[in-house]
Amino acid sequence: MIPSDCQAVLDRIAKEDVHFVDLLFTGMMGELKSVTVSAEEMPSVFASDKGVDGSSVLGFARLEESDQVLVPDPRTFRIFPYAVPSEQRTGCVFCDVHNPDRTPFAGSPRQVLRRMVEQVKALGYDDFYVAPELEFFLFRPNGNELSPLPFDQGGYFDSGTHDPADAIKKQMMIAIRKMGIETECAHHECAPGQHEIDIHYGPALEIADRTVLVKQVIKAVAVQNGALATFMPKPTQGESGSGMHTHFSLWRDGKNTFYDPKGEPYHMSATGRQFIAGLLLRVREITAVLNPLVNSFKRLIPGYEAPVYISWASINRSALVRVPNVREEAEATGRRAEIRSPDPSCNPYLAFALI
Repeated sequence: MIPSDCQAVLDRIAKEDVHFVDLLFTGMMGELKSVTVSAEEMPSVFASDKGVDGSSVLGFARLEESDQVLVPDPRTFRIFPYAVPSEQRTGCVFCDVHNPDRTPFAGSPRQVLRRMVEQVKALGYDDFYVAPELEFFLFRPNGNELSPLPFDQGGYFDSGTHDPADAIKKQMMIAIRKMGIETECAHHECAPGQHEIDIHYGPALEIADRTVLVKQVIKAVAVQNGALATFMPKPTQGESGSGMHTHFSLWRDGKNTFYDPKGEPYHMSATGRQFIAGLLLRVREITAVLNPLVNSFKRLIPGYEAPVYISWASINRSALVRVPNVREEAEATGRRAEIRSPDPSCNPYLAFALI
């Protein structure tokens, strides 16, 4: 007997003429992995999962432990919005990685975040809510030279004729919306060819899934427009690097626990201040995951609004942790903190779990 949520996915596959489904998961570095099955195979996948060789995924399992199982999460099913021949219409679903005995694989990044969210809920909170800002660069081919050219020469918030990538960003936002993912805004960033798309806040596990997908959509739409999108933190020397500033808050009983009208400073509650204190205490250890590449540390230098000191502030955008300014009437729901050191090359599951 197939559960009702799985049957709803099968019904949608049939109704929308989907021919293939990508079973998605990520490696340790956050890179998207997939196994493609035909639509006709999905009832079997939902009934008995899908076996894979985990030893071929870096950091997952040793050769003698290679058998692992993908267990699809039907709540994450989406259909890719790209223009393809009708016989190639493809959907996707995120999967949890399990051991052969169907116990969760402890080394799966998605499972790491799931365990942390369960701990948060065990403390009495509704969930850990996050909202990442994804910065990236667009480049165009440059003949046979190794160094591509920035797609545009725009600067911060440039628009219209100053930002020829404006139409591409809108195509990206349309594609993201068609996948059922909300974005807050998009704009040109500081450096030539640098852009940002912000994902609407939500529960950490759900937003981690969405972050991985949004990065994939951005890259695909860029290719369709003859461009290359990269989430490399510092692709251009002498220009600003790309971060993944992450806003966060804890909620309990439908109320934002970071807000206290009598809290000082910034109307930040004791819970919020203690959360920030924990980040400042442990940021040295977690930086290896929030900034996983050698290139990551070419971004964390003075002069580019990237944090270089362990500090927190309100208006100062060079602080490691910032409390964004919020309208007084919106403070009860909007009071939050923002950690500005992560970059978009990180694994969002591990980054959110460690934060």
